[in-house]
Amino acid sequence: MTDGSNIPASIREAAARWMARAGTGEADYDAKLAAWLERDPRHRQAYEDVYGVWDVPGEIGQTAIGRDRRLVRAPVYMRRSTHLALGAAGLVGCLGLTLAVVGLPGRDLGVVSVAHAASYSTRIGEIRRFKTQGGLVLVLDSNSRVAVSQEGRDVKLDLARGRIRVETADGHVRVRAGARSLRVDGSPFDVRLEDGVGQVLAPRVPIRVAAGDRVVELAEGQRSDLDAKVLTPGADDANWVSGMLAVEDMPLGEAVAIINRYARTPLVLGDPGLASRPVTGAFRRSDPEAFARTVAGIYDLEIDRSRKDRVVLRTK
Repeated sequence: MTDGSNIPASIREAAARWMARAGTGEADYDAKLAAWLERDPRHRQAYEDVYGVWDVPGEIGQTAIGRDRRLVRAPVYMRRSTHLALGAAGLVGCLGLTLAVVGLPGRDLGVVSVAHAASYSTRIGEIRRFKTQGGLVLVLDSNSRVAVSQEGRDVKLDLARGRIRVETADGHVRVRAGARSLRVDGSPFDVRLEDGVGQVLAPRVPIRVAAGDRVVELAEGQRSDLDAKVLTPGADDANWVSGMLAVEDMPLGEAVAIINRYARTPLVLGDPGLASRPVTGAFRRSDPEAFARTVAGIYDLEIDRSRKDRVVLRTK
């Protein structure tokens, strides 16, 4: 292995920049990174070093990228804590012990599948796409968090909050959301957990959902609860990954509830009668202010920002 002490600072900074670009949706990122890693053994060593210390004060903080606050930090799944690093080291140790046992003379060396575990999260107002080390593609909605573990084709998701879309999955996926667990076959599919209530949606193709002995087939656009009971269609079910909210005659109260998922300061209707007024249009979810201005213009409302904890729309 390359001696990390002989790697120039320029290569370490380049590795840190590759790390910062991970998960940003850059075209051909994986191919470009692979080519850079193969160009020089020091590149791979530097990338592995940065991968392990991204969230640990010290070496990375002394590089130019560590001092440049304008650069985007690596996705959560790349920012390892010291506990995760120790866990990974323990896993490597276990694998090493296993190989030592099965590799004795006269015995066949079995295939060992590598296990991957990581957590992914988004901030309020953010929708992000991630690709896991095991090849799973996930989209996280605003203010969401999920833990993923993979070993071969065995995938487990533990949704702590929010909403995720599993875009590609090879085989079935076991999902835990709150106190419930189920299995989903087919992709893409959505899982949502808010206020202790969970749902599964088939946004584009049929999927199968199994909870205990109950199994249900969901057609495109259908959803179920976490007990595999089919539910009536709801607003904002399938198109959230686009980042846009396109509505036609949706009650203003429903539209405000959707927009507030992406707002740091919630929008409140000051008059009860406003909630039933219809809204038609396309709005960027990440811009609640623009939504408020548009609605105010349509219905001749005033926007009250006198309080720090809310923005109020009311009749003039």
